[in-house]
Amino acid sequence: MKKFKIKIRAIKYLLMIMAVFVAVPVFASEFSFDMADKNISTGEKFKVDLNINTEKESINALEGKIIFPADLLELSEIREGNSIVNFWVEKPVYKDGGVSFSGITPGGYILDKGLIFSLVFTAKSEGNALIKIENVSALKNDGNGTPATLKTLDLPVIITKAGSSSDNLNLAIVDKIPPDTFKPEIAQDANLFDNKWFIVFVAQDKGSDVDSYMIKESKYSIFDFSSWVPAESPQVLADQGLKSNVYVKAIDKAGNERIVKLSPINPIPWYTNFEDWFIIVLGIICVLAYFFSLRKIKK
Repeated sequence: MKKFKIKIRAIKYLLMIMAVFVAVPVFASEFSFDMADKNISTGEKFKVDLNINTEKESINALEGKIIFPADLLELSEIREGNSIVNFWVEKPVYKDGGVSFSGITPGGYILDKGLIFSLVFTAKSEGNALIKIENVSALKNDGNGTPATLKTLDLPVIITKAGSSSDNLNLAIVDKIPPDTFKPEIAQDANLFDNKWFIVFVAQDKGSDVDSYMIKESKYSIFDFSSWVPAESPQVLADQGLKSNVYVKAIDKAGNERIVKLSPINPIPWYTNFEDWFIIVLGIICVLAYFFSLRKIKK
């Protein structure tokens, strides 16, 4: 009996030791930077990608701020093409000494290397620059908005004296493809815009990013004299009766355009639409002209 107790005690100690050395792995999503060459010459432009490795977890929201030394680096451009983010709550923008961003992807994503966006810098002077991400957070796609465990990797960039012009990278984007097709939605909310009807829209462009939007409302299709006006989502509709065709135009940074049309929710009756009457009258005139021409031929 005594020997049995000693064996039980030994097994307990062994299990405790194994628990120390065989730890349960804890997965953490990782934010990191990627660039072609970390050795840059002054005056040279270079691109830095911000990526996320979700470590096999589904992530549907993220935010953060990228910090860099403004005395060594100048931010030339922000590129959102090919981003895993579908909807920007706050599009990447430079403010308060860094690039802040916040976005969501409904349905979540699981990726080893998902591009969030890219930054194009110009090296201003010699030195060791450190690009880092702060105030970062991400939410799991579990229906509860559970915060994900995170880790970040900073990016050191060594800037040396200016080399030959051939060292500079060609970062120009050749984009001849319009933005992806998208589907605007018309909505109404008692808490927004005094309960007026508004339209929401977002387009993606995998080349040079969407630069701007324009909108046009017209009750007619053939005799359309309405003008395009600059727009931002959400946009209050001018026609609160919802009797107009609504056109939304997405324009990317290369000038390519994509236009989508929403038909009126409450179309005007055909008998009050002068376009319909124009077509009817024109059809009658054509039929009469045809019969008159036949009579002349018979004579």
